[in-house]
Amino acid sequence: MKRNHIVFLFLLVLTSCFSLRTPYIPTIYYYLNQETFSFRNIATIETYVMLKEFSIPDELLDNRILIWYDDGTLQKFNYHRFNTDYSELLNGFIFSRLNQSKAFKYGVASFNTAIVPNYILEGSIIEFKALASKQDKKKNWVQISFNVNLVKYEPLEQNKKIIYSGNYSQKLEVSERENSKFVQAFSKLFSLMIDKLIIDIQSAIAQDLHQ
Repeated sequence: MKRNHIVFLFLLVLTSCFSLRTPYIPTIYYYLNQETFSFRNIATIETYVMLKEFSIPDELLDNRILIWYDDGTLQKFNYHRFNTDYSELLNGFIFSRLNQSKAFKYGVASFNTAIVPNYILEGSIIEFKALASKQDKKKNWVQISFNVNLVKYEPLEQNKKIIYSGNYSQKLEVSERENSKFVQAFSKLFSLMIDKLIIDIQSAIAQDLHQ
């Protein structure tokens, strides 16, 4: 009995000399890339637009890559993440693309600026999802949905004048079930959808200016 006790103490001391470490798993960060504009030439309207931050769904809590499966399950990737949280990621993308388009002569500003705008663009991201079939690895797609209001800024008016409202929803197939492929599809689809938005709000502003 005493011998077993000594052996136990020896093993306890021996194991304490070694730290049990889990293998290090590096985190991979992804970026949404601005694709080439879908339009070659676009008119520049002499107006100043302010972008109010789009709201995002509660399910987009942090910056992890998420995949929704057709059986209702959700996969969260702790080591595959966007470079920033979803709110900053999506709003930053919209803000950059609106400005890069040169569609508005005096540019697009964020909502916290002191400059008085001509119009305010506000909206909500409804869906920003990577989706896949649980049974068929070849069936993968991304889906993006959002809605917008373009408001004419009239500080003396009690009721805001909405000159344009739009709902946008599209999906794009993804060739392989890889996180990098999903991100590429997000970049391509979101770029196309914001391009459509730019043309629509330009048209709405042009009609409003000529009334």
